[in-house]
Amino acid sequence: KELGLDYVDQLLLHWPLPYARPPAGCPPDCSERWAGTDDPMRPRGRDGAIVVDEELSLRDAWSALEQAKAAGKVRSIGVSNFNPSEIAVLLSAPNATVPAVNQVEAHVFWNQEPLRASLEALGVALVAYTPLGNPGLYGGQGLESPLVAEVAEEAGLTPAQTMLNFLLARDILVVPKSVTPSRIKSNIDFELRLGAAQ
Repeated sequence: KELGLDYVDQLLLHWPLPYARPPAGCPPDCSERWAGTDDPMRPRGRDGAIVVDEELSLRDAWSALEQAKAAGKVRSIGVSNFNPSEIAVLLSAPNATVPAVNQVEAHVFWNQEPLRASLEALGVALVAYTPLGNPGLYGGQGLESPLVAEVAEEAGLTPAQTMLNFLLARDILVVPKSVTPSRIKSNIDFELRLGAAQ
């Protein structure tokens, strides 16, 4: 209702841990249990560890998404940042819904091949939320990589297209982020050209 929609296309469990909800007013007024919380969406203790809701199981959280789907409030349900054993927990109930997708960090420098193969066997699509790399964590590994630039020149693609091509050729869905119209068009409008050696 708050979104002004009859349904949403897809809803994901963002993390395989059910975060506890901090009390009203935290932050900034947080008790010891919540002392490291600077954002109510990421509750943390003084040590920086996530505060987990011990009473809510992963399976219970998944069941809530299944119920939303059954009620027609969402068309597709999936997960983000789950490993195969965590997905197995979701599928432990009779007639459990298989997640449509698992959205994870994936790019040329971390192609997630073992995870992709495991998900493929379950019928779960792998979605890369960082298909152009993660410069905040890996610095020059990404669009600025000399290797990516070399392969892009050989293939007649931009560095971004090269990185997207690499993942798409491996049946990994991509969600590149850009606010620049010309880059958005460039990230969509290209032919897959990378050869097996690239």
